[in-house]
Amino acid sequence: MLSTMFAQRATAIGGVIWAVAFAWHPILLDPADAAGVAATVARTPNWPWIHLLAALGLAIWSLGLAGLTPSEARRGTGGVALAAGLAVWLLVLVAEAVAMPALAVSTAPGAALLRALVWPLALALGYAAYAAGGIGLALTAPRRPAWIAAWGGASGWLAAATGVLGYALGPAALWIVGPTALSIVLWSVALPFATDPARRRSTRPQRRRDPSGRRAS
Repeated sequence: MLSTMFAQRATAIGGVIWAVAFAWHPILLDPADAAGVAATVARTPNWPWIHLLAALGLAIWSLGLAGLTPSEARRGTGGVALAAGLAVWLLVLVAEAVAMPALAVSTAPGAALLRALVWPLALALGYAAYAAGGIGLALTAPRRPAWIAAWGGASGWLAAATGVLGYALGPAALWIVGPTALSIVLWSVALPFATDPARRRSTRPQRRRDPSGRRAS
């Protein structure tokens, strides 16, 4: 089991890595624009690295968050939803890194039809993973201190709503995807600074008292 400090830092570092990849990624949110997506992928030489970096950040973030989640919560609904969402998202990221560049420039018969099928499916799976991960985050986020619990829960439910609505909104989904992702990243970065008040009190040096009742120096 990861120590709390290590898990907090892993969650923060993973979140920052994922945020860098997110900012580096071209804005592609229209499920009906497979041709435009293919053209963007073809002229983005760093496409595989963007997605592999995002997968790395997500994996580190997942490892850290798992270390902060009690075992009973990991086995519950939230833990299952979070694990399923992250697994699907990692699969989509790796598949996009490996397969999309070749498919984008393919001139083989049926390639255009395949692109028209693959892109909406990849986007839908990404949103479904985002929704499941959001539900999992809301249900398994650390419960202390209270502000971390409230922030993590709100970010998780907002991510779940984004995953449900994003596909239908098309390009306009950027206005909810961006703020939601930023909220989760900032929450992750704040974790190392979040100290359980009970633990802080327990680790504070206590002054000894002498038998007369006065505090010893």
